[in-house]
Parts: sequence; C-alpha cells; structure tokens
Amino acid sequence: MSFFQGLFGSPNVEKLKAEGNVKGLITAMTYKKDRSVAEAAVKALAEIADEQTIPLLQKLGKEQNNRSSQAARQALMAVIHRNERLSHGGTLAITHKALAITHKAAISLAKVGDTRAIAPLSALIEKDILQSERADAITALEQIVDNEQVIEILVKIYNETNNKKARLDIMRELDSRGWEPADELQHLMWLIELRKVEKVVSLGTKAVEPLIHMVENTKGIVDDSVVRALADIGDARATEPIVRGILSGRISVLYGASALTKLGDKKVVLPLIEALKMRGNKPATSKDDKSSIIRALGELGDERAVEPLIEYYKDPHHELGYGYGNVTRNLGLGQYELSGHDQKELNVPELRIDVIEALRAIKSKKALGFLKSELNALGSTQDKFYGFSKGDLFWAMYEAIGEIETAG
Repeated sequence: MSFFQGLFGSPNVEKLKAEGNVKGLITAMTYKKDRSVAEAAVKALAEIADEQTIPLLQKLGKEQNNRSSQAARQALMAVIHRNERLSHGGTLAITHKALAITHKAAISLAKVGDTRAIAPLSALIEKDILQSERADAITALEQIVDNEQVIEILVKIYNETNNKKARLDIMRELDSRGWEPADELQHLMWLIELRKVEKVVSLGTKAVEPLIHMVENTKGIVDDSVVRALADIGDARATEPIVRGILSGRISVLYGASALTKLGDKKVVLPLIEALKMRGNKPATSKDDKSSIIRALGELGDERAVEPLIEYYKDPHHELGYGYGNVTRNLGLGQYELSGHDQKELNVPELRIDVIEALRAIKSKKALGFLKSELNALGSTQDKFYGFSKGDLFWAMYEAIGEIETAG
C-alpha cells in the first residue's frame, strides 16, 4: 500500500478507518512526508481497535525495532489511553472487552520493554479483575522495573486503593516478596487480613489492646481471626469485649463461644446463658451456634448453667430444624406439621446430646437427678428421628450418669 500511495499521494486515513484496515493504518503511521497524516492514523487506529486488532499489534510490536514495530507500539499505547478514558466517569462505563484490550495492550508494551506500560499496568492492578489477570500485570511490571520498584508501586496502590479484592491480592503479593508495614497497628491489621493468627499471637500482650479496638470499632462482622488471636493470647481483658460482640451479633457465636471457653472466665456464663435463650436474627439461631454455646457452658463447668441447660432440653420449640410429619411427644420434641417449604420451630436431637454432654461435664447433683429422671422416661422403644433414636439419647444419658456417679 505504501509504495502506491507514495507515488500517488498520502494515505487516505479516513478511508482506511472506514474499511477497518489495521495494517494500512499502521503503515500510514510511518508516513514521513506529512506528520499530520501519521497522527491521524494513530488516532484512527485507537478508535477502531478491538480484541481482534490487539493480536496483530502485539505481533508487529515484538518485531525488530523498525518503523512498523514502533508504530504498532504507539497504537497499543493509544488503545490503552482510549480505554482508560472510558473507565474514568463520563457517559460511558468501561466494558469487559475494553478492559481486556487495555490489559493485553499494556502487557504487550511491557514485553518489549516499553516503560510507558508502567502507568496502565498500575491502573490495571487496582481494577476489579481476576486474580490471574492481576498476577499477569505484576509479572509484566517485572519485565520493565526491578523488584524494589515493583514493591514500591504495589505499596502505593495498596495504600491508596478502596478496592478490597485488589487490596487483598496485593497484600498476598507483597507478603510473598517479604514486605510488611512498619507501623505496628498497620502491621497487626495486615497479619489479621492475611489470617496469620500464629504471628499475631506471637506478638503477645502488646497485641491485645489493638485487637480489642478492632472488636469494639468494627461496624460489621468482626473477623474471626481477631477473636481467635485474642483467645490464644489468653488475656482476660478480651473477655467482656467478646461477650458484647456475641450479644450484638458482630462476633460469630461459633468462634466467640470457643474463645470464651479458652479464656476460662466464669463471668461469661450468664451472658452465654442469655445467648442460648435468645431467638430471632441474633445472636445465635443456627444449630452450630447453639451447639457452640452449650459446649462452652459445659467446658466452663459452672453449676449456674445446669438449670438453663435443663430448660433448653425440655423446651419443645427452638428455631433450629426442618422436617415433615409428627414427632413423638415423649421425646419432648412436640407435635408439628409442615407442608411445602414452610418452616416451623423444632428442637434438633443432636443438640439434646450436646446438652447431656454439657451436664456430664458440669457433674452436679441436679444434673444427675435430671438425667436419671429422663433415662427412666425414655423407655426402650427405638422411634427414629433424623437418624437419631431414643437409644442414642439413652446411651448418652447412661454414660453421663455413670461418670457423674463415679466422680462422686
């Protein structure tokens, strides 16, 4: 094309653009006689470039350093700028296709050592893209700058971005490169976000106050890594904040109850009893939550828990299970009927086993009397219920009674 156009006039950029002639536009970008033609060709190519255009530009850009390869790289850069404009406000939002073009173009520039790729690659790393795509962009950066500069770029993005997904990916990348924040509080939060509980615990009591601050000032759900770290450090100052977190629904009962058991403070018995009784959306309505509280009360071994546990065992209505048909009343489960997808309150048999085990751990006379009474009431029939039978309850009670009597 360039030979005939060299004879008969300058390249017709508008025509080439209308025809979608990418190769012709790239050749036009090398036109020397009229700089405005070359500039128009760059602009035109940036406007018509799509995912089918990118491979050609990539291929040409990697070739030996001639005018065509330089023109191809200029076109890639123009495509990047075009799509960056689309991504920043205005009436158009960036599309997945546009982002893919920007991604491919920036990485292609990096492969030929073009430092103009640094800015678009940095912008890509911050965007809401796949983790693998972010990793590709970081790898591309390494082809332009050294490890120290890569870390510097990533730290800057980490400190400035509000994109949680990008932030976590960048944290993992920086961690793999041996970088950690110098500030103590930021370092602690860094370890928590990376779920490195053992490292947090190794900091000892100096980590307690910042962790408590996280518990008390988190607006949503407190990360379970914070709760686990406080439990493993074993500082009594954590007890009341964790209790408040459980009762407010900000701390998972599953982890909170386990943490309180490790802390071993008897002050938590009454709050745990309240959590066992409460219904509704918080703090504990799932079977696992209730099981965690029951087990914690048993491990704490406080006799104040005996009466509430017995009442819980007897209460036929708990928001914990689903099923169809009737349940035998002599199991204390109550009569109920369900149709379609309706859900009714129902006590789950596994939780009754948990209560028996908790009473077994507490070993009080009142617990012994209740278990003996229930054992006699069960009889010997084997009515099935969700894989459980009266026999399961019978043997759990029988073993618990024997252990409590042996303990005297």
